[in-house]
Amino acid sequence: TTGGRCWYCGGRPPRGQRSLDHLLPLKYGGTNTTDNIVPCCVACNRHKDRLTVEEYRAVCGGRVFFGERYVQERGIA
Repeated sequence: TTGGRCWYCGGRPPRGQRSLDHLLPLKYGGTNTTDNIVPCCVACNRHKDRLTVEEYRAVCGGRVFFGERYVQERGIA
């Protein structure tokens, strides 16, 4: 989890603006398992669309996403 924040932008989306996203899209062999699904806001989910995390990172100027920092800081596997 990310404490109720969007995995990508770190925002706290209100109800109705929350979504789930596949880190590795199903079209690339991603699964519907908890290790491949992250919480995000609707805006980021639409923007990422069917890109991989690496492809989306390139679109976003190479930034490290909130969820990645969150996991690293807490030592979550």
